Amino acid sequence: MNCENYKELLSAYVDNHLCAKEKAMVELHLNSCVYCRKELIELQSFVKALHTIKEKPLPPYYRTHLDAKLEEAAMSMKKTRIPLYFKWQLIFGVFFFGILIGGGTFFFTNRISNKSQITLQTIKIGEVGILSFNLYSKENVKSIVFNVELPEGISLASNPHKKTFSWEGELVKGENVISLYVKGKSEGKWAVNANLTEENIVLKEFVLPLQVIEKKG
Repeated sequence: MNCENYKELLSAYVDNHLCAKEKAMVELHLNSCVYCRKELIELQSFVKALHTIKEKPLPPYYRTHLDAKLEEAAMSMKKTRIPLYFKWQLIFGVFFFGILIGGGTFFFTNRISNKSQITLQTIKIGEVGILSFNLYSKENVKSIVFNVELPEGISLASNPHKKTFSWEGELVKGENVISLYVKGKSEGKWAVNANLTEENIVLKEFVLPLQVIEKKG
């Protein structure tokens, strides 16, 4: 083998993933090749530097999002997507207004038509739907909490017995997206209650209509 072939094995060599025969071949080559030894030293330095990086804690909503993704991938049936795409203005009400939070001004613009705002979104019993909140911010903002309370006929896809969802974190300048996977449980017209808070102060409460229909066929 030439140097290129051995270089491809260096990463596995550093991680101790080579079999005894391959490891012996690599070490034999390293003893006679100054270029591959240099490559190995650089790779080992890089790995050592990676180990010095502190782990960043996962956001509180990560587990819910991951569970929902896994469940979605496991389902063979076609899932209903609830096209609830919101800019801040839809979350907070009608037309255009701004609030001042932590020194940053937010402007809210509508992404969907007025007709869509008053139309009930639907999901079938037993199927998974996605509530997507597109949050647009003009500034970076910290310590924002977004709470959702689900009605009796709807549950979190990742935990059918859980009726509440909270996202806490930072908003970056530009567009931020929060996706919540829900499942229809009981037929009827329901309302999803949500609010946005900062430092335990409710900035706005709102209600989203959602209809659960019987699955046919």
